Amino acid sequence: MTRTALLIFVFLSFYNRSFSQEEKKVWSLENCLLYAEDHNLTITDALLDQAVAEVTYDQSKLQKIPRINGNISQIWTKIRQAGYGYSIFYNHRLLIKQKKIPVIQGNQKFHTKQDAGEVAELVIIKMKNGINPSISYEELANLSITIK
Repeated sequence: MTRTALLIFVFLSFYNRSFSQEEKKVWSLENCLLYAEDHNLTITDALLDQAVAEVTYDQSKLQKIPRINGNISQIWTKIRQAGYGYSIFYNHRLLIKQKKIPVIQGNQKFHTKQDAGEVAELVIIKMKNGINPSISYEELANLSITIK
């Protein structure tokens, strides 16, 4: 029995000593204030309210910016049995009406509906990406557009 009591006493003295060393941290006034600031729910709530207010302000600014929505489409038409052209619409409004092959001198029409459609698609891609929609001779060559 005394042996068990001695073991318990030795165990408790080492156990107590390990906790007492951890608890002996010295708190300065600055450490206390920093701890209180980090764990204060009122300050945390105020910071969250400020973040929400900033997001709300940004959203209200975005609502004042005009939004541009719509679809761009093309229609190719047979022009007086001489060839094809294309028209590009934005929100059902005509933006471009191309009756001849761009860049080519004269009044040469597209020979096929596919040629007119491919050039119209390139113009639409450029417009959607904010690029000048004009077509170059090299782009016509890359699309294999038939030119007389």
